[in-house]
Amino acid sequence: MEKYDVGILGLWSGCNYGSIMTYYALNRVVASMGKSILMIDKPILSERDVERGETHSRRFGREHYAISKQYRSSEMHELNDVCDTFILGSDQVWNYGISRNFGKLFYFDFAGERNKKIAYAVSFGHGADFAPPEERKVISGYMSRLDGIAVREADGVRLCREHYGIKATQVLDPVFLADPQIYTPIIEKSTHKEEEPFVVTYILDPTPERCEAARHIAERLGGIKIISLLDGLPWKYKENKAKTDLPNCIENLQVEDWLYYLSHAKFILTDSCHGASFALIFKKNFIAMTNRHRGVSRFKSLSELFRFEDRLVEDARRILTDDHLLDPMDYEVINPIMEAERKRCYQWLKERLDEPKASLETLAKKNKVAVNYITAKLDNNMCMGCGACASICPKDAITLGSDQWGYYRAVIDHDKCVNCGQCVKACPAYSLPKKENSSHPSCYEFMAASDEVLAASSSGGAFAVLSAEVFRRSGAIVGAAWGADHLVEHIIVDAPEDLPKLQKSKYLQSYLGTTFRRVKDLADKGRFVLFSGCPCQVAGLRKFLGKDYENVLMVDLLCGNSPSAGFFRKYLQDSFPAGVKSYEFRYKGQGWNSDCVKVTLNDGTQKIRRGGKDDDYQRVYHNHAMCAVHCEKCQYQSLPRYGDITIGDFWGIRKRHEVAGGEKGVSAILCNNSKGKAFLESIHQEDIGKMNEVPLKWLGGNGYALPGSHNYADPKRNLFYDSIKKMSFHKAVDFALKPNHGIYPQISANTALAYNSSLSHFTFDKDFWEEHWIKGSITLFTKMEQSPVGIYASLSLPNALEKGKKYIFKCKFMVRTTSEWLNFHIKDSGSRIIQVIHRHKTTGQNGKWVEVTSEFIPDSVIYDEFMVGASQISGEDSCLSIDYIYLLEQ
Repeated sequence: MEKYDVGILGLWSGCNYGSIMTYYALNRVVASMGKSILMIDKPILSERDVERGETHSRRFGREHYAISKQYRSSEMHELNDVCDTFILGSDQVWNYGISRNFGKLFYFDFAGERNKKIAYAVSFGHGADFAPPEERKVISGYMSRLDGIAVREADGVRLCREHYGIKATQVLDPVFLADPQIYTPIIEKSTHKEEEPFVVTYILDPTPERCEAARHIAERLGGIKIISLLDGLPWKYKENKAKTDLPNCIENLQVEDWLYYLSHAKFILTDSCHGASFALIFKKNFIAMTNRHRGVSRFKSLSELFRFEDRLVEDARRILTDDHLLDPMDYEVINPIMEAERKRCYQWLKERLDEPKASLETLAKKNKVAVNYITAKLDNNMCMGCGACASICPKDAITLGSDQWGYYRAVIDHDKCVNCGQCVKACPAYSLPKKENSSHPSCYEFMAASDEVLAASSSGGAFAVLSAEVFRRSGAIVGAAWGADHLVEHIIVDAPEDLPKLQKSKYLQSYLGTTFRRVKDLADKGRFVLFSGCPCQVAGLRKFLGKDYENVLMVDLLCGNSPSAGFFRKYLQDSFPAGVKSYEFRYKGQGWNSDCVKVTLNDGTQKIRRGGKDDDYQRVYHNHAMCAVHCEKCQYQSLPRYGDITIGDFWGIRKRHEVAGGEKGVSAILCNNSKGKAFLESIHQEDIGKMNEVPLKWLGGNGYALPGSHNYADPKRNLFYDSIKKMSFHKAVDFALKPNHGIYPQISANTALAYNSSLSHFTFDKDFWEEHWIKGSITLFTKMEQSPVGIYASLSLPNALEKGKKYIFKCKFMVRTTSEWLNFHIKDSGSRIIQVIHRHKTTGQNGKWVEVTSEFIPDSVIYDEFMVGASQISGEDSCLSIDYIYLLEQ
């Protein structure tokens, strides 16, 4: 019986072109290391298995490999006498939806103790593992016997660690590992030739949107030819061809032809990870479209490694509007990365093949990882980055790193971790600290006496006055300050002149690092410490300390949500390309408000932005489309609170009663326990301008503290999160919030809206409106005699209007209403932001046709709807008939 150094096991006989080339590349790489190779055939699972018959993959395999006979599963152990080492090849062999069809074959259940077993670039296919918990226990045992475990995606490293307690190394797919020259002889065998430039589409799951994107790319590249390559699975040719509304649709390709088209294309559009991989290998310009059904994890790892996140598209409609996707790829950046990774991964595989066989006991110790650490116990989305784990870790094995969205999360250095479990005990997200404060705290309206303090504060100066008392006690203040690159970090100050660093609200997550450790050190030395932070951060400090310190005052904030530093950084970069010198939320130059910011650019220019119509960050913040999962599911805001004292803005207080000077800002203060109340009562009276106890219910929804209120995330959050890494901040907000994703058809040069009543229809809530066509005109009836404010009937504009440009509004209408005024508006389709463009006085004109013409200038770039409000069409039989509407550029 002929013997081989290595037997390669996996999906090489499958008909998918990417899998065929993955195993060919792995075969060539192992051969280059001086090893003889047997390709282990797919075991006999069913007599009707298509892949056991004559296919293009079988034909290719016979030409290039030595292939084993087809064993039954019960006979696979015979291979132990044929091969010294087994390599589990690449692609989704650890995707449980695939591997379960093979028993435990892909975990080497048949392999003997003396045979070396290596997994190279295996994949779970997704960011989640689909194996049932009882199966994971069995699989983990098999994994612990392997002499080397390497996975293709970063998610694979995490899944091995978190679900199986196994160490794994991330490596390149073999198609990158091999010398690119191995593909040239294969390409030369292709019988297909093209004389003119062409775009290649390799789309595994065709949709009308993807086909439209392909036609758009070909047109933008000069109207060049499209070549459409179908999935290599013969049984899907007919189905996919019917879905692919593109010319030159080529089915039943040989792998040589598939490589030819990819290597000669001018541009590649693909939803295949291997399609994108070969686009990189052949140094092509391309766009990769993610495919959630088949798994995004592969694209994510590939795009992050080779820095083409901007070419990764989830919604194909983005291709129609973003011409930057057609820009040349920067291979001066990509090529060095590819070469360095190729050398690293080649060395990893060679070392595993050359090193002596270890005992099972040694392998189990080598492969197993600790499991009693916080990232193994806690859903990563629920980590709010408080740093309790980092502060308590005795080996400094935990740091706070940024996740893909820029949120600070716990990161474990497994080489330092000793599996002590202290991080789990300190984590407030894993188990809440005990709530011992009052469910009915005293509530105060508060204003500082000093106008200077009020001007420097976001609201009524409560924080500054509390801090003044701490300084009188020679104490220290811990709070959020602007740091480098306009990020926010918690710092410690112990001098009044440094307090301004901590004042003013900062609407993004702060970095804490090991701040809690420093707070404990100060407290243990007898210093008085005031710690201020979001409710989750205060809960983290309380859990970390483990007991109440009389000399530590915890002050939590009435918090809405805290977006990531990554989102804020991208917003600054995209919105202010000239660079930002300073940024001030809650600027009081226009009075006490929640939505005014002042930005000072590097050249000294100041920009004042007010609300969502001026500022994209506020536009997406205030509707909670940036809200993190841990904020949406916040466990720390509700009563009883974790802070000794809670502070925040007392929004709406002036509607409750008259507050002298309230336009300068009013704070809400909750005293949650006796310590908090005693401290508040110790404040010097000369610092207090106003402090009155008021009913707790006056707090309303601020901070989601009262029973019945809770935090939330906008339903469009996922759209924003998916688009923010690939688009400018403004486009990502449009994509998430607007119903049309901010994608508009081409329009004529000077017509923003031409409304024809016989063809156009308003959109509206049918509970409040009816629309009828009467005598050639659209008539809108309101179903209530007096509708509430905010009930709109809208017409979509073909494009968003331009800020600052002059437009003409022309309209012929008739209205029946008891309201004295009828306003016509432009509106943002993704929010309730509006602008009045014409006010019409209805007195004496009810029931009469009126023609109006007026000029207006949009005050924002976001308006893409024309709108009328139901509240102004009031009274019995109220209605609005419209014959025509024109919005014309002047």
